[in-house]
Amino acid sequence: MNKSKLLNYELTASIHTVEIRSWQKPVLFEVDENAVEVHYRTNRKTGKTACYIKMNPHGLAGNEVLEFSLFEQVIAKSIKMMKIRKWEYSRIDVRLDCYDDSYQEYYKLNAFIVDLFTMSYSFKNDEATGSMGHRSRFKRSVYVKNQYICIDYYDKGKESLYRFPCKARLEFRMMKLKGKSPEDVIKQLFIRLDKIIKFYNEYLNECNKNLFDNYLWTKKHRPLKERNDIITPYIWANQDVFYNMKQLEEFCKMCGVGNPGVRAKSIARKTCSVEFISHKNVCDYISMIKDLITYYMEM
Repeated sequence: MNKSKLLNYELTASIHTVEIRSWQKPVLFEVDENAVEVHYRTNRKTGKTACYIKMNPHGLAGNEVLEFSLFEQVIAKSIKMMKIRKWEYSRIDVRLDCYDDSYQEYYKLNAFIVDLFTMSYSFKNDEATGSMGHRSRFKRSVYVKNQYICIDYYDKGKESLYRFPCKARLEFRMMKLKGKSPEDVIKQLFIRLDKIIKFYNEYLNECNKNLFDNYLWTKKHRPLKERNDIITPYIWANQDVFYNMKQLEEFCKMCGVGNPGVRAKSIARKTCSVEFISHKNVCDYISMIKDLITYYMEM
């Protein structure tokens, strides 16, 4: 990915949704019930029932809340209107919104960020366990999720039937917070983002293993006359999971291609025009994400 493409990527950071936990029943008649969702959970060990209130600050305010100080005011006012005195955060969602039709254009970069989380944290959903080497920008979303965090990049325009100005969104949902403040949650998110960078090469190796297994299966199930050389169309079909020339060369070598370096360069530059995502691209993008969130938190 060239430097100018990342520099031209315009995103806006904000907190999208929060959930609070209280042991009081809220009074809802003074707040917009379309922006509030209430449910109850009973602890099996203690028998105590807690109330969980999910709130959309933008819906509560009636417009976009793009400053953290304003977010705090909206949440505090809403909680006061619901007659809740004691509460704590149980979930905070941080979003990075793009208002251009760029979902597919930046799909590969964002899907890479999502997938890197699978290398450092445990995820059990099928999307996570089967993702390495199997991505396509024509899907409407890519996500991984466990009980503590969900990272989701999705086509917000199609998801909302274009009712909102946001066209694409990268979202980090932090759950089971046990009373952590938004500031603590953001610090924890930054630590997680910094941690995934070191898994860049390890992730590419895992991609190649999955790609090669799938390549052998694909070749085996092709008609005999089509089995001689399927590597070029195979790479073309899976270009969203080839991230640098070294990975592509290694894959060609695994497939028994003669002169894998020459073949990889020919496929990447002439036949398929594969867009690569370098380690520096990932570092720069994560730095950009952190800067945007920090800017929001300081407003």
